[in-house]
Amino acid sequence: MSSTGSGSGGFSGKLERDYRADYYRRLYLTGGTYRVVTAEHTGMLTRPEREGVERTFRQGTHYTDPNVLSCTPTLELGIDIGDLSAVLLGSLPGGPANYVQRAGRAGRRTGNALVVAFGGRRARDRYYLDDPTEMIAGDIVPPGCYLSAVEILRRQYTAHLLDRAARGELTTADGEP
Repeated sequence: MSSTGSGSGGFSGKLERDYRADYYRRLYLTGGTYRVVTAEHTGMLTRPEREGVERTFRQGTHYTDPNVLSCTPTLELGIDIGDLSAVLLGSLPGGPANYVQRAGRAGRRTGNALVVAFGGRRARDRYYLDDPTEMIAGDIVPPGCYLSAVEILRRQYTAHLLDRAARGELTTADGEP
């Protein structure tokens, strides 16, 4: 669309249409469809089921592989979930360490992430929503180690020894593995 000449407003020149305003219209007309496939990742799944969900989410090679996961805190620690671009938190986590673990799942490969946290009407939620830096920059307390839990310590030490033995790092008194 163009116009030349002078009008009653004293405008003279050429008017060109700004196509940036039509960005979403063009996107919807020319973009392909995108299927949303969801899966649940909770502690209620058996280990093989949970590992299957993680594997298919990471690979994403088949049209039936999930591209959206609905998770409980089972994904909070120690699981590489792959290329994740967004995290939606259905409630505010219990503390800064939990928030960092959950929000930090997104953007690991690209450095870009979207994190949306939904809060309720509880005073605690409202406090952190009014000042989110308190949640983000709060003190992160490392997990505790309860030395009085003898059975847990015994199991952990046994697992450690088995790992070392499997790698050939344990030797007898005469130096034999």
